[in-house]
Amino acid sequence: QLTKEHAAAKEVADAYGKWRSLKEEIAEAKEMWSESASDPDMQVFLKEEQDRLAKEIAQIEVELKILLLPRDPNDDKDIMLEIRAGTGGDESGIWAGDLLGVYLKYASSQGWSTKVVESSEAEHGGYKTAIVEVTGDRVYSKMKTEA
Repeated sequence: QLTKEHAAAKEVADAYGKWRSLKEEIAEAKEMWSESASDPDMQVFLKEEQDRLAKEIAQIEVELKILLLPRDPNDDKDIMLEIRAGTGGDESGIWAGDLLGVYLKYASSQGWSTKVVESSEAEHGGYKTAIVEVTGDRVYSKMKTEA
């Protein structure tokens, strides 16, 4: 538990550190811009640098706002993913199989582990039902809106 809290706090601290260093960089760029009035090429370059830094700062601020939101107490839990073919015959079974494949690839890309707990294959490919246990870091947090 303590390790998870430390990781969450480190994520916020890292984002804040990056925001702070970008603020310092943009202040330096503004100071250099005001000092380079005699060099129009340098002023153009510094103005572009200021614009780039301002965009990065805006992105980091959005990220920080999200990181500072209160967390759902369930965010660190694992999930059971259940997929059932609907009405529609063979096509719905094939679609359920494709959907299962998409979720398995997504879980793999997130570094989560999956285990098929129960499955019932359809006659012409795909699945009638599939239940998969998904475990890993913040699984529920990223999957809670799937329904």
